[in-house]
Amino acid sequence: MTTPTIPANSLRPLPLLGTKICVLSTIEIRTSRIVNRQCHALARSGATVTLISPNPVESVHGNFRLRSFRSLRGALGKIVSSPLILAPALGEKADIYHIHTFQLIPVAIVLKLFFRKRVVYDMFEDFPSMVLTRKWRPAWTRTVVSSLVHAVEAVACRRLDAIVTADPAVLRQYLKRGLGRRTARRMVFYNFPVIDLFSEIAPEDVAARCKCYDIVYSGGMSQRTGSFIILDAVEQIVQKGIRPKVLMFGYFDRPDFKAEFLNRAAEKKIDDCFEILARIPHERVPSLLSQARIGIVPLQAIPKFLRNIPTKVFEYWACGLPIVASDLPPIRMFFRQGIYGHLVDPADAQQFADAIYQLLANPEKAQWMGEQARAAVRTRLNAAPEQHRLLRLYSTLLQDHS
Repeated sequence: MTTPTIPANSLRPLPLLGTKICVLSTIEIRTSRIVNRQCHALARSGATVTLISPNPVESVHGNFRLRSFRSLRGALGKIVSSPLILAPALGEKADIYHIHTFQLIPVAIVLKLFFRKRVVYDMFEDFPSMVLTRKWRPAWTRTVVSSLVHAVEAVACRRLDAIVTADPAVLRQYLKRGLGRRTARRMVFYNFPVIDLFSEIAPEDVAARCKCYDIVYSGGMSQRTGSFIILDAVEQIVQKGIRPKVLMFGYFDRPDFKAEFLNRAAEKKIDDCFEILARIPHERVPSLLSQARIGIVPLQAIPKFLRNIPTKVFEYWACGLPIVASDLPPIRMFFRQGIYGHLVDPADAQQFADAIYQLLANPEKAQWMGEQARAAVRTRLNAAPEQHRLLRLYSTLLQDHS
């Protein structure tokens, strides 16, 4: 995967000129939040940014550098091997360390308490709730580990310099503990799209682009993300007289899920409706999404999805797609029903089928909704304001310690 070139500076003046920032992650892939939304923005602001992660590729792109460290696989493996990141991190002699993933919280505490570094912890997921979704583990172990993760994150909220989350609901879990003198600064950094990555598709080209797919879904594929709701909805749409072409791409919660999904589709005689791809580089996402007519977000009402805002919603909208999505609180706060698409009962495949069928049967209406949603992303729901607020947070941290 090639790292995209950092676009021309759009954040002048350079508030972080001369600042060294070290970003630490145990995630093998270079996520768009870490690289496109944060590292590139910090680099454009004048800072020298180094990302240290298990990704084996090491490279330099202007003042943004990628370094690698060896991390073991699995949550426990990442915790055990996390101390290996400390030496290269200290070698950067950074002014601010930005930590991703809860496995690195002990490293963050060491950097803060023993080496007196400024440390930001990015709580970009509801990690305690994520632990509860690991259905292949015994229920009691999920509960215990979830409580431990919550406790460790609570320590980070009290001891580190700043906490960044992607969702207000995640932040509220820790605000109830009170704002003491030792409590970290806190901000929400929404995972809105980076407009530069979606701007190659001009508004007038969205409708003209080849629409190879009727429906698209991106992200995790499992029962908890509503994959079988998609299956049942497509079956009902076929019964209504439309045989949709569906593109699904992302990752599987367990290795045998794709085979199980396609077997069920074959039993329903609709397996020819689906094309399923693995995870793709983020730079390819706009092109693939723009080949569809409708985006679907069938996430189920589990604790994680009752707090986390699905990034795919905004990426669909950025590509001019109306969406049919689960009516959950994190999505609802940004939605305009009947304008950007339709919200339906997350557990009701019939409602998904009816809403999708209406959009497919009325392409002009669907196109109008997609245009309204795309305009909202370009004017309000994009990463630029979030990046400016992140730069202000960093500037404040530097002033606090000057």
